Amino acid sequence: MEKSEKLLARNDQAFTLIELLVVVSIILVIATIAIPQYALYKKGSHNKMARSDLRNLVTAQEATFIDQDLYVSCSNSNCNHPTVTGFQLSRNVSVICEVVENGESYSCESRHQGGTITYNYNSATNIFSEQE
Repeated sequence: MEKSEKLLARNDQAFTLIELLVVVSIILVIATIAIPQYALYKKGSHNKMARSDLRNLVTAQEATFIDQDLYVSCSNSNCNHPTVTGFQLSRNVSVICEVVENGESYSCESRHQGGTITYNYNSATNIFSEQE
């Protein structure tokens, strides 16, 4: 009996293979759920960044019109300040802004490289739209 009591005492200090397998499988289940959710979260944040840049570009275009009495056609880094008053393009976002109707209005578009949505704005109609 003395020998079996020593074996039991020694086994109480270690994890069994079954316990380790259960812990590993729980971690795998959690990772299986979390990784796709993280990818969706990341795409959503990229889309929001592109939408935010478009709204900021529209505000900057209006500020430029007040300062210089004209709208500016630009794309990507050409849209940064001082070309368009007060605008700074975010990383991995592409924008295009074109003046239309004899300089009376403009249309702009933005999209993030990692995003899924393209955002558009038309100053003639004052409408923001999006398309996947």
